[in-house]
Amino acid sequence: MLRTVIRQPVRLGRIRRPCRRLFFTFEPSETFMSIPFDQNSVPGWMQSNRLYESCLFFYVLILVFWAAAGFVTLGFELPGFSPQGNLLWNFLWFLVLAAAMAATPLWYRLMFRRSMAQKQAEWEEEAGNYLLRFPRQERAEIYQVLRRLRADQGDLPPGRLQVWALVFLGWIALFELFFVSAWVKDLQLVWHPAWAEAAIDWVRRHTNTPPIHIDRKLFWLTFETTRIPLELRTGSEQEFMRSAFGQVVLLGFFFRYLLFFPMLISTGIVLWRPLDWARISRIDPRHIRTVRQFLWSSFLSFFTTFMILSYGMFITDVDYRATDLISKWAWLNGFWLHILQIFILCGVKMLVGWLVFWRRVVVSLFNRIRS
Repeated sequence: MLRTVIRQPVRLGRIRRPCRRLFFTFEPSETFMSIPFDQNSVPGWMQSNRLYESCLFFYVLILVFWAAAGFVTLGFELPGFSPQGNLLWNFLWFLVLAAAMAATPLWYRLMFRRSMAQKQAEWEEEAGNYLLRFPRQERAEIYQVLRRLRADQGDLPPGRLQVWALVFLGWIALFELFFVSAWVKDLQLVWHPAWAEAAIDWVRRHTNTPPIHIDRKLFWLTFETTRIPLELRTGSEQEFMRSAFGQVVLLGFFFRYLLFFPMLISTGIVLWRPLDWARISRIDPRHIRTVRQFLWSSFLSFFTTFMILSYGMFITDVDYRATDLISKWAWLNGFWLHILQIFILCGVKMLVGWLVFWRRVVVSLFNRIRS
């Protein structure tokens, strides 16, 4: 297990000099060499047994289970209650499901407590035997170095931040289900609070309609490229935004627009390191060392930048994924579009990599001039 940990370099700035020999004197034992493939390649990543990715996989399965429970149960109607009363009962059930999602680490520990304890005990024993090679006063710091390296290579379970980011993504999917199945009935809102009316009015006032090149605003809507079925359109775009289903579309768009960046940040928190393990680091500009790598990264950055700009146009399109609000099955059919956020995240990694690269170039030139 530790063989893969030691292979990758890490920041050594905070590690005392005596402990740095760890990175040059380590000789893996047979146990450490038990992994027969390179995890830092695409085939190796697909077969890897990193604890981070294993936990992440089961965390996602647990969240999918509770989301499936919400898909089946949300939208129920109790006899004798008004639509608003049924909405309240659905909201309470939504909170129960959200609490069950928040307990994902607990469900995982209940199911895999024995295997987790066994892996941790094996690693502790192995690390303890290795630390015997060093003076007693250095062992505590070297142990922390090993844990840092282990975390960098994915041999530790997701931290609290990653877990809550993943749970937050599950909450967003569950809320979308709640909105589509309980808040929207017969293609209209069953509850119109003042804040929702204000949100709908705000989107309507900041939406540009044909001719869209006049009076530029934040969002846009045109029937020329709309995905909304013909039978659900009402007159012009302005008339549609004042219709019952138009209000559903505007409020649903408001929620998605409001949650877009939190979703992207949460996805980044969860997948930032796994993308490197999937060999995205090969095209990351921060690792440029040759002219060939510079040209290759520049070529790919052109497409990732274009993709980010194109997706920016989608998130300002009011009827983007508007058909998902028709029913739960329509929502499920369009859910795969969330995968696009992974490509956006790759583009963000490229941009961050360029910032690091050019900062390194400027600092290097400054040091040469100063010397």
